[in-house]
Amino acid sequence: MDGRGLEIPEPASLLDEETVAFAADLIDRSAVAGQAEAALARPTGRRRSLPVRAVLAALLLLAIDDRPLHLTRVTELLFRRLSPASRALLGITGTAPDQRNFLAAYRRVRYCFHLICSTADPSGLPKNRCLTPPELTAAARQMTPQQATAARSQLETLINALIEASISVLHGSEQAAFGGAVGLDATAVPLFSRGPSRRTRSACSQCSERWRSRACSSGLFTILIRRRITSRRSISSPCAASSCRTRTA
Repeated sequence: MDGRGLEIPEPASLLDEETVAFAADLIDRSAVAGQAEAALARPTGRRRSLPVRAVLAALLLLAIDDRPLHLTRVTELLFRRLSPASRALLGITGTAPDQRNFLAAYRRVRYCFHLICSTADPSGLPKNRCLTPPELTAAARQMTPQQATAARSQLETLINALIEASISVLHGSEQAAFGGAVGLDATAVPLFSRGPSRRTRSACSQCSERWRSRACSSGLFTILIRRRITSRRSISSPCAASSCRTRTA
């Protein structure tokens, strides 16, 4: 147990109720879920059934277990793999026993995640779409410099809050041993979108994806991976400007 009152769970205990409680407490400590819910609150309309806290906690659980942070895995975790007590803790109602219910649950997860991103998106460009320059101009959302500055500030606040909450669970000796060095994770992550077409010469829906080949014990295989891109590239590249969101590590 550390001085801040949270016990870091043991590895490989993704579905353990203690681990779920740890993830929920860490998200609560960051306060980003409450801030996002306040930004998304609307006086009219049907109440959203999936809490922001649940989606963020599920992403944290996947990260703890070193699993890909895909929304399909978030859906499977929340609606198929958690215990009833853990689902109740995160405010999840219902399950997804078949494919039809799973797709319905996935739409809820995807919608909630996109709402979270919309509260801190400093770019008015459309995301996850391949567009020609005229289509990009027509689809771009106009933002004033003040709106872009406010959104970027919100993005920085969100990221810093998550980082500070994560650091807060470390022991004093662990924090004292930190020398200030940081690094970027360049792990290749398989994606499920359509790759570049040599026949039609069309690009990916994600401009940072590339076909990659590497040798392994079972032979040569090709995977489509997403490379981390800098904000400068995402602005200067026509492909990046039309289809990519700047990623902050």
